[in-house]
Amino acid sequence: MQENNTLLLTDPFLTPFRTYREPLFWRGKILVADRTGASVIIGATNGRLQVQEDHQCRGFGFGHRILDAALAKHPQPSVDDGFNILRDCRQTGQFATKYSNIYDLKSGDIYLYPLPDQDDEVTLNLAVELAKGAHYYEMPQIKEQLAQAPRSLPIRMKRFPLDEFKPIPDNEPEVTAHLRTMIQDAAEGAVQTNDYTAEAWKDFSSKQKEIQASFKPFGDLNSMTLVERREENGLRSYRYRVEFSNIIILERFVLDGQNKFTDGGTDASEVKPGAFGPEVPGKPVKHRRASS
Repeated sequence: MQENNTLLLTDPFLTPFRTYREPLFWRGKILVADRTGASVIIGATNGRLQVQEDHQCRGFGFGHRILDAALAKHPQPSVDDGFNILRDCRQTGQFATKYSNIYDLKSGDIYLYPLPDQDDEVTLNLAVELAKGAHYYEMPQIKEQLAQAPRSLPIRMKRFPLDEFKPIPDNEPEVTAHLRTMIQDAAEGAVQTNDYTAEAWKDFSSKQKEIQASFKPFGDLNSMTLVERREENGLRSYRYRVEFSNIIILERFVLDGQNKFTDGGTDASEVKPGAFGPEVPGKPVKHRRASS
């Protein structure tokens, strides 16, 4: 691709997308723009990366016809005009628009409209937010949380969560073997009631088919490596790096005194390079109690 005097469209920018598989591209696209007005829409078709370059206003997805009609009138590049267009493009129903936002790519200002049924504006600045370090906001409470101390990222939001956990000595190989069997039973649809507490089984049993289906694209279970062990309130918590043929997951198990599963789930996942199939999820189905 030609550089067109912008870093956005150069090969270094696109290299990560060409090198590492992004599972969500099978059902979605992203639009990335820079302060020169250049943009690319990145997605995938039949397993091949698709990059659409342009240097004018555009959009895609639901509401694109409304957007095209609005852009044909040559509106001023202002926050007000931008928000009016976004408001007209909102989707309703089961897959309703969750929030709208406008970026000033030169100043770094972000204008956020967190609730689709309200026009209350929240303003942030990229440089200010980056200076706070890694943190996050919950969209419905963002106004209140902006005035509070930054909220640390949970494991699932971190960029390379699996890299933060290193192997530790496994002094309970029998527990690891038992948990590995539980994973295999879940993948085969042959879970054992006695492996779960009554409360955990009540939640787990209603999701057996969903959980079994979620394991299908993972491939064979290759290894389990203990990376964390804790004890609290009479319960034992274990985290494992679980490697399958197509994916690596960070799995947490909480056991009671009788080695029965009481809580847990998948905290992070990483699809292996070269893994294929549009059905491979970016985030495995969690199997945890509803109250957790």
